[in-house]
Amino acid sequence: MSKLFVFLLLGICIAVVASSPPRGGSSTDGFKQCKKKCSGGHLNPVCGTDGDSYPNIEVLQCYKGCGRNVELASRGFCKKDLPPSQRH
Repeated sequence: MSKLFVFLLLGICIAVVASSPPRGGSSTDGFKQCKKKCSGGHLNPVCGTDGDSYPNIEVLQCYKGCGRNVELASRGFCKKDLPPSQRH
C-alpha cells in the first residue's frame, strides 16, 4: 500500500513539474525542449526553492540547467506535496 502511495505521489509530482513554467523566466520553447531531457531514474525526492518537489537532485539540477531559477531547499518532498497527516 505504501509503495502504491509513493508511486502515485511521484506521478503527481512529475506531472506538476512537467507542466509548470519556469519561475523567474518565461515559458520558452527552448526550456520546454530542454526539460524533456530531465527524466527521473530513482526516487529520492527533493524540495526546490521554488516550492516544487522533484523526483531527485539530478532532475532539479537538470531543470536549473535548462533555465529554471531553483536551488535545493531540502531533501524529501516539499510540505505542500505531503499528505496532511505528514505535514509538520
